[in-house]
This record gives sequence, C-alpha cells and structure tokens, in this order.
Amino acid sequence: MKFEFYLRLAAVLVNERNMILGENRMTLYQQLRSEMENHRGFWNYYDMKFEDVFQNEGAASDFIYNYFQRGSKLYTLDTWINSQNEHFEIRNVHTVNVFFIGAFLQRTIDEHIAIRSEVSLCYPFSYIWYLLCLAHDLGYVYENYSEAYLELPSHKDYYNYNCKAMYFWKFLTRKTWYQDHGIDIAYIHPSFGVRSKVAYYNRNATGKLEDTIKYNNGTIIKQPRYSKETKNNYFYYRLWKMGKLDHGIVGADEFFSRMIANYVKEYRKMTTENFFGGDIYEFYNQQGLHFCIEQIKLFAYIADCIAAHNMYKAEDNDCCKEMYKYYSLNCLLPDKFQRISYRDNPLLFILCVADTIEPSKRFPDYCSKDILNLISINYNVNKNLLHVGIDEEIYDSDAGHMYVADIEGLAEWCDIRTNVMSQRAMNY
Repeated sequence: MKFEFYLRLAAVLVNERNMILGENRMTLYQQLRSEMENHRGFWNYYDMKFEDVFQNEGAASDFIYNYFQRGSKLYTLDTWINSQNEHFEIRNVHTVNVFFIGAFLQRTIDEHIAIRSEVSLCYPFSYIWYLLCLAHDLGYVYENYSEAYLELPSHKDYYNYNCKAMYFWKFLTRKTWYQDHGIDIAYIHPSFGVRSKVAYYNRNATGKLEDTIKYNNGTIIKQPRYSKETKNNYFYYRLWKMGKLDHGIVGADEFFSRMIANYVKEYRKMTTENFFGGDIYEFYNQQGLHFCIEQIKLFAYIADCIAAHNMYKAEDNDCCKEMYKYYSLNCLLPDKFQRISYRDNPLLFILCVADTIEPSKRFPDYCSKDILNLISINYNVNKNLLHVGIDEEIYDSDAGHMYVADIEGLAEWCDIRTNVMSQRAMNY
C-alpha cells in the first residue's frame, strides 16, 4: 500500500512539473509580450500604443517617458530625464520588465483590484501600478552616485557639523540633509493619514476624507508599512554605515515631492487667480485629466510602498542585529519582522515579488530579450506558490546562483512559497 501511495504521489509531482515545464510552456519574454499585447485593458490606463518595449534601454525609456507624459505628470521624471542626458546608469529595462511581471501576477490573482475613492470612480490597478512601478527605482540616480552627494555641505564649520550629524542623526530630518547636499527635494513623504504634513492638503477641504487606503477586495491599510522615525533611521543607517543614499527612501521622497509640485503646476496652468483661490481641490487640466486633492493621499501611499520595498530585515547574526538596534530599527529584527503579504498590502506585495524575480539586473551580460527567454514563471494562487524555471545554461553560473538565492529568499520577507528549478532549453 505504501508503495502504491508513493507511486501516486510521484505521478502527481511529475504531472505538476510537466504542467509547469511542459512543451507548451512560454518563456518569460513570450509571457510578457502576451501580457502587453493581449491584456491592454488591464495595464494600459491611458490606452496608448506601444511597440515591443523589451528590446533595449531606449525602448524601455520611451515607455516610461510616454506614460508619464500622457498622464500630465512629466515633471515627476525631471531628475530621471536629466540623468539620462548625462548617460548615467538607469534601470529602465528592469523597470519595464517589473511592470509587466507585476501586471501578470496581479491579473492572475485578481484582475478587478482597485482602490476606492470617496470623490470619484475607483483608482484601478493600471493607474496605481504605473505610478508605483515606473517610479520605484528613480532613486537609483542618487544611490548609484552617492559619493557626489556626500561632498562637503556649504557650512562654514563643516567638521563640527559632520560630527553632530553622525552622532545626532535622530534629530536631523532628511529634508535638511537634502538641502545641505544640493538635492532638490522640497518635501519628505508623510504618513498618508497625516493631513497636516502634506503641503496644500487643506483640512477644511478634506476634513471628511478618511485617513485609510481601502481596496475593493476588503483590504484596509490604516497606516504606513514603517513609521516616519523608522524610515529616517534606516536612511541614516544606510548613509553612515554604508555610505549610500537609500534609493527606496530617497526615491519615495523625490516621487512625493515632485507629484505635489506637478499637481500645483497643472493647477497654475488652468488659472491666473491667486493660488489659494479657485478650485485647487478638484479640477480638470488642459488635457482633460482629473486632478483632486484626494490623490495626494494616494501619492503618499505609493511613496510609502517605494520606501518600504528596499528596507530589509536584519540578517540573523549578532553583529547585524546589534547595528540595527543601535539605529533603532527594532521592527526590522528577525524576531519582530512582519512579512509582506498580499492580504495586508496588495500593491507592495506585487512590487516586491515582481522586483525580485525580474532577471535583467542579475544578468547584465545578456540583453533583455535573451535573458527573458531563459526564464519561465508560473504562479499558483490557491497554493500561493511561485514556480520559476531557469535554463540550465545559466542555472549553475555565479549569476544564476545569486538569482536563485534571491527567489528562494523571498519567503523570508514576503508571504509566498517558491520553487526554483533548472530546465532544458525552451523552444522560442
């Protein structure tokens, strides 16, 4: 009887493997092309026309630029645009790949997901996802070139200033640090429920708006993933310990600050009246796009997801844990860390999973199309199980080992199961 049981079990496992790795499986490239061409209604919020966006950095860059331009939010990309002109290293291909991987995952889970609005129609996934995903790595402009921003600030007594900064970082705001180091970020992103911290978010006009983010699937987000103190502490941990500007936190601040500025610019185009007069709380711009003050709460929520996606829990060793304790990052300690789950925060979950399994950042020697053709993915919603197939050509390489470790490590900080397998060359 035991022998028959094991035979049946083996048959089930073989069938499952064949379903995932069978002759009809698609490569990740084919999967993303299918997502782009056959499900435009799900991801294409502005109903734009695009060719193959997976070809190269240029095609990916055009996709990002055109999306924000069509949404009248191009000012949000100002630093990114200038950086590209300077030929800085930008993750355009990675960003676009993540965009369509995330669209595939979300459509597989729930294609009707949306955030409820109190003043208009719901905000569909296509809207919130393009803002989050296409902006999630904008902070790399700062992180990759941290040394340039770490030059001496324009203080007369720099030595004393620097000493104070290192030992009293808890009392320094990121905004002050940005100003002292030539970074044009006017606001740090607030808690999305704290109206008093949001410029132009007038309480009289929004007093009846709720402080929570409500999804149409029942998920209610009452507070940010991490407190403003934790974000500030993590920022200085990365700054003083690693000599890096954290791209998640700085990118979140940049995104929120420029989205606020963009909102104001679009309003000013519509009226010559005093800025605080007129209907700044809700208007349609020259392109007929709807702007309302409720969106600022949404921008703050998206910024929180951008910041959180790069805040990692401490490694399980005494040295790392003590360092986290020193910087008051107790919520990121292994025994206190709360894994990111789709149930608690759908948008953040999709970003973290898609960002991790996107392969181009781990295989820089391959062009985007080639590496996507060596990977396959499948997500079983009922089992919350992510299958990733990796061609044997790269599975045993050094980069392949790092990629496998990334995927297998997902379960440590996200509520998901993973299964990574080597597979023979796929037909494409």
